[in-house]
Amino acid sequence: MENKIQEVQFIGYGIHTGGKEENGNPVPLGVDVDIPGLTRFQVEEKDYKARLSLLKAALDKAASASNIDSSAVKIFTVPEFFFKGKNNGYFLESFFGNDNSGGLLSDLQKFMSDEKWSKWVLVLGSNIVYAMPAKTKTIEVESINIPFFKPNNTSETTLEKKVDKNNFTVVDAINYSFLCKHLEEEFKGKDKDFESASIDPDKIGATIKEVAKNIVKGEMDNIKQMYQTSKEKFIYTSALKAQKTVNTELKKITTAKGNDLMELIEALPEEYAFQWEKQQDPNKERDIYCTTIAIEGGPEATENTKIIIRPFYNKLEDLEPESEKELQDVEKKSEEFVISTIGTGDKEIKYIDPWRLIQSNGEINNEKLDRIKKDKAYGSPLLSGWKDGQDLNPTKFEVDNIGIFKIGNLSFAIESGLDNVNQVNKKILVGAKKLCKNTAVIAKLFPEGAPQLATLDLLEEIFDKFGVDFQIIPSCGSKIYNNAVITKADGWVFNCDGLNNMRTLEDDKIVLSKIGQLEDEPGYKSVSSNPKTSLGNAHTGLMLSKTDFKGVNTESEDKLLPFEKVLKTKAQIQVVNIEIPRIGQINTNDLFWSGNSELTEVPTQKGDNVKVSSDGPVSGAVVIYNEMSGKSWGT
Repeated sequence: MENKIQEVQFIGYGIHTGGKEENGNPVPLGVDVDIPGLTRFQVEEKDYKARLSLLKAALDKAASASNIDSSAVKIFTVPEFFFKGKNNGYFLESFFGNDNSGGLLSDLQKFMSDEKWSKWVLVLGSNIVYAMPAKTKTIEVESINIPFFKPNNTSETTLEKKVDKNNFTVVDAINYSFLCKHLEEEFKGKDKDFESASIDPDKIGATIKEVAKNIVKGEMDNIKQMYQTSKEKFIYTSALKAQKTVNTELKKITTAKGNDLMELIEALPEEYAFQWEKQQDPNKERDIYCTTIAIEGGPEATENTKIIIRPFYNKLEDLEPESEKELQDVEKKSEEFVISTIGTGDKEIKYIDPWRLIQSNGEINNEKLDRIKKDKAYGSPLLSGWKDGQDLNPTKFEVDNIGIFKIGNLSFAIESGLDNVNQVNKKILVGAKKLCKNTAVIAKLFPEGAPQLATLDLLEEIFDKFGVDFQIIPSCGSKIYNNAVITKADGWVFNCDGLNNMRTLEDDKIVLSKIGQLEDEPGYKSVSSNPKTSLGNAHTGLMLSKTDFKGVNTESEDKLLPFEKVLKTKAQIQVVNIEIPRIGQINTNDLFWSGNSELTEVPTQKGDNVKVSSDGPVSGAVVIYNEMSGKSWGT
């Protein structure tokens, strides 16, 4: 990226990244978590690779659009929770990689390292990653975690230990894994046979599991009875063939001892769908992080990756207020947390300001300051939980828990919708200037040599220059909040949201244009299936800052100017739908939801009623704004 950037172009990927609902009930989206022979990490890899294929298609679609400016730096933003899977998040190793796999981040970096992306910045909104303390070394077979202990002598093993709810032994579990693999090979290319047997091809995986479990339990007669018609008999025949092959291979395991046994076990992952890995300890509390990525495209994409990580806190019993009044009192007193309903499978998760020192008015909380001075163990929740010794940072990345940085001559602030609502970056920007003067506190918040120390100098510099050049808010259910803006005059605020539309309402009535289209709030563009009948399922928003950032509670209501008013015409916004019904063998609508397509009658400002839905293209659309330049950028 050039050192002096003079033109930029904002592009938002308008895709619904919120949850799916049917009859008021949540429906998990993503690759099925229960796939025969696959570990959770392997399932998560399938899920993120499918989503990544869709993201690549959206980037390619944007790059080929007619109004892309080749000389401008393109800032392509993706809403929060694009990568989440059926567990609403990935294990940390799936996202960042480990010794065996590069993970999602590595795949993103490889894609963005092409020369064609040299003037692009990919901003990936926050996604949830889990880090759970590990037990000792184990074998994991499908979803069965098997502790494996090295024999004390050549005559003793733990292969007969019962290891799961089916009373499978280690040998049974290995047998099950072998069978799943061989049955999958037997059934490959037999979709039509399954259809003839009135079995949905999508249910082949479940059939494999059922057959394999019956074989392990020695219940071949059950299989024969279940599949006894002429069109079903091929399943029983395949089961007999797989059983014979597996018995031969399994005999090598059951008759081996000592070092020979260990060598056989350790060689198995090369051939079968299970692997050595650390067993997650469900009895210990997992750590939950919110991870945002910014990648400068081009050959040095890996080196030019910004990783912004902020912690979530889910120890509910410590912070759960007993009443709404208590919640208000706690927030007013300490400003320590807000409630986030991101749907991770827990109840509600409380988000902690990683500084835990700065109040909403930008003042330092002296009570906490005194605590830091006295408490040797006190520090940033992120840094205290992101140490190499705890195996929470397997790839040893340098991470940032603030999200304010520079690319070339331009300064950026990236924050989630939740952070934006609660003015987190604003508090940090104001409070950091005061914290920088207290070296004793800084020494406890940041370990010696941490990259955040340099960030503190940048924060002070940005504060003195009256704000950042660009503030980017990838969200899922939020918008641009005037009182959270930290841009300088002539700076831009960009929002890319994966949940809400931004249609204009007057007295709770829909506003229609002269040609009968649903109007958007100034500065916003809703992504919908039909401009006349669909409210939409996502949106983007772009605003110009008219005044400098001068601290807390100084912004007037007219600080921002909507993009279309700046350029005098809405024709400067191009919306290009992405149409990908399938990604390999995965339906796009298994990963994302188009929104509610049911038509509901609503009143308009003209006094009549219209029927509208709230859906949009399931694969999303790229919203491309015209390029712009700024006289004060980088100064």
